[in-house]
Amino acid sequence: MNEIQDIFDYWNSRDGKWWKHKAIKPFMATAIRDALRILGSKEEVLIAIDNYHEVLTNPKYQWSMKWPIHLFMKQHRPGHKTGDHSLQIVRFSSDGFCIRDFPLLNGCMDEYECTEDDAKELLGL
Repeated sequence: MNEIQDIFDYWNSRDGKWWKHKAIKPFMATAIRDALRILGSKEEVLIAIDNYHEVLTNPKYQWSMKWPIHLFMKQHRPGHKTGDHSLQIVRFSSDGFCIRDFPLLNGCMDEYECTEDDAKELLGL
């Protein structure tokens, strides 16, 4: 339970437009436990939280999907209904995270160079 509480506390320590929780509920603990199993370590879960926090709270990104902790840990990506690989937390993990997946508000994909075709592919156009 210590790792679960540590992750919950870490989630609540983030600033900005962030969904904070007053107390850990059983369904939240279950979601965190599942995330630990899927990602393999507390450190990986914290990395995923940091990556999500960066994309959600940094005003340069267009991302606005704000989840409570249990949905971040259990939510599947659009168009995917099953499999650990399709979970949002995996998308934000060190193995799954690619900053190029998150468009900037200025219309560019990111600070890295990419062609117009690359941008269209990343956006699914």
